[in-house]
Amino acid sequence: MEKKETLSTSITTKKQEKSEDSSAQPVIRESENSIIIQIPLDKPANTLHPSSRRFYEIIGECGALHAKKQKDYGVDNDPFANVNSSKEFGVPPWIGALIRANDKVTRLKTFAQKGELSNEPVEDSLKDLANYCIIALVLFEKEQRG
Repeated sequence: MEKKETLSTSITTKKQEKSEDSSAQPVIRESENSIIIQIPLDKPANTLHPSSRRFYEIIGECGALHAKKQKDYGVDNDPFANVNSSKEFGVPPWIGALIRANDKVTRLKTFAQKGELSNEPVEDSLKDLANYCIIALVLFEKEQRG
């Protein structure tokens, strides 16, 4: 039986220690086929506004979508192989991710103007756009580190 990969996002409350950088960092826990990202909050998770709760749910959905699409677009040693291929055309990979993100923006503009899309729901285009932006950030950071 094939093991299913999972990704979940959990929201936890953690008292932040006073420091110059008051932003708490997420905690990532890994098991064989899953990743759990705990996002510290400055208030109890059960008091989150429904829109904020949905924001965190969508982050988890975007992560799961990335894991699913990696099977089609990535390779074992390069999860961003499709975007990294922009190097073959002299385009830095993080800019290649922005070009792909722009394709999604173009689709969303079409929806804004016409009120419909033929091949993909708006929600999917928005999640893909979010993921391309994160991929661009990962690749930009990698480039900056050299």
